[in-house]
Amino acid sequence: MSNLFNKIFYKKEFGAVTEKGNRNFWILFLVFLGAIGAIEFSRSGQHYLNHVMDDPFVNWVEVSEQGNFDAFSSYMQSQQEQFNIYAIENNYYLISYVYSTERHKIRALGRTISPQSKLLTSLLDPCTNGAVTEYDFDDIPEQDYGWIVTKEFLKRLGYDGSNQYPLFIKYAAHDEDLKYKGWNVPIISQDSNFVSLSIPLIAVVDKLPNMLDFMALQQFCYQLEDHEISPFLPSLHPEYFMRTQFVSDYNNLEDTIVKIVENLGFGISEIKKDNYYECLRSATSYKIRYVEDSITTINKINELLEDKLQEKAYHVFEYQFNTRPDVNKIKTNYISFMFNDLSSVPAFAEEAQNKGIRIDMTQIKAKENITTFNTLITLLCISILVISIIFLAIFIWFLIDSHFRSISKNLGTIMAFGLSNRTIIKLYVAIFLSLILGALISALAILGLTEIVCRVFDFSRDTGYYYFVINDPMVITTILCIPILSLIVVVFTMYIKLKATPGDLILERD
Repeated sequence: MSNLFNKIFYKKEFGAVTEKGNRNFWILFLVFLGAIGAIEFSRSGQHYLNHVMDDPFVNWVEVSEQGNFDAFSSYMQSQQEQFNIYAIENNYYLISYVYSTERHKIRALGRTISPQSKLLTSLLDPCTNGAVTEYDFDDIPEQDYGWIVTKEFLKRLGYDGSNQYPLFIKYAAHDEDLKYKGWNVPIISQDSNFVSLSIPLIAVVDKLPNMLDFMALQQFCYQLEDHEISPFLPSLHPEYFMRTQFVSDYNNLEDTIVKIVENLGFGISEIKKDNYYECLRSATSYKIRYVEDSITTINKINELLEDKLQEKAYHVFEYQFNTRPDVNKIKTNYISFMFNDLSSVPAFAEEAQNKGIRIDMTQIKAKENITTFNTLITLLCISILVISIIFLAIFIWFLIDSHFRSISKNLGTIMAFGLSNRTIIKLYVAIFLSLILGALISALAILGLTEIVCRVFDFSRDTGYYYFVINDPMVITTILCIPILSLIVVVFTMYIKLKATPGDLILERD
């Protein structure tokens, strides 16, 4: 009989509590949908902002060369932990010229990068920076001198991206002595003081810091600045022209090369085929030994051979690099400081000012603004959570109060016949929790469906950072707190209401 009473009581009272048209259910549903949705959206934005703050593109502060530049660099090396500095890199800016597909010289802005740089990981992330490469950056040989370039820069050079990216960049080296020696180097522009050298392309990315066109491994700059050997000046190295090497995507060009050379009226004594791993994808190296032994003749053959192969192969010199460590040095003209988090940047800027170092304050203000915005998002999430909890508590309190006023006579009569307060509290806890959980689960179902739609159609701030994310500690905590808080409010309110005697309830005495 007791179970039957509970069922009848629960069913009737649940309908009365939700009111006509389930009005109270829809109110709670909209509250949960708005509150949890707002927290999800805010937290998703905060996750993305944290991702941006962790990005080395954002975490770098650069200091250009000044009077006490070296002393400041050494001092900061000893203060890395204090200022939460993750890495310090000495860099060198490069202004170079390269040839386009139309054989025009194009100005390129770049900088050096160390193979051990902490920035490389971010640069080469295909998800966040669209990197295209098969090059093994975990094991960079000392002699590698390749470039990392942007896709936009390649477009300026005439590579539209519809086909495979080139294996080499045609670097314009100034070598006016060549014309006096009568040597024809492949693809010399109309300005005969420049010669085209093939520089390995080791990666293609969406963007580089400071809107640069390229980054060069330090080996390139070491050798560029080496005035003792000057490996990038072919006029100083006649042996370059005797050691002919072509590199290609194709691994079966031997017959083609032999046929072209024979048609030119010359002979080949040997073609040595090998793998080439120093560019953005695996290629094949063809090292050719001709019957001829005249530099000018061999150079002419190579020029015609490259012209006939038409981008199928690249003429690559085997440079005579200087391998002495004491020579492999470049002058640093700015230092990059990479921070673990941006909260330490203001203290760093103050310390730099105390040391007499001038830093572009737009860098510092930009970092401070990001940190401030991150704090504001956190406060926004907490504010939404607190306001939602307060609204829920007030709503439940007034809902119970209003309902009890309407049924006080009936409830007093039932209590007079022996229904215990404990039983009443249990029944109303079940009723209100059913209402709250029903509205909560319905809201979560809509939000979950929204998140699935965002993932399926890739509606996101960036790859992997969607606008709604349920799987977040604050969101999950909010979802778990709602039933617990509701239980506490219901029990407390019921306890207050049931302090009245059956007679007070029947006669509606406060």
